[in-house]
Amino acid sequence: MLFVYPAIFHKEAESYWVEFPDLKGCNTYGSTIPEAMEMAQEALLSKIQA
Repeated sequence: MLFVYPAIFHKEAESYWVEFPDLKGCNTYGSTIPEAMEMAQEALLSKIQA
């Protein structure tokens, strides 16, 4: 079964934070967009595997 979880990226002064609105409490951050994307993948996997 395939699930789709939208991620919203927010730019702060010197970093980015990511939230998954459909998964309460699932958010993360990174210094760059690629880092934020990597951290978002890890956060999503840990949330859906729990």
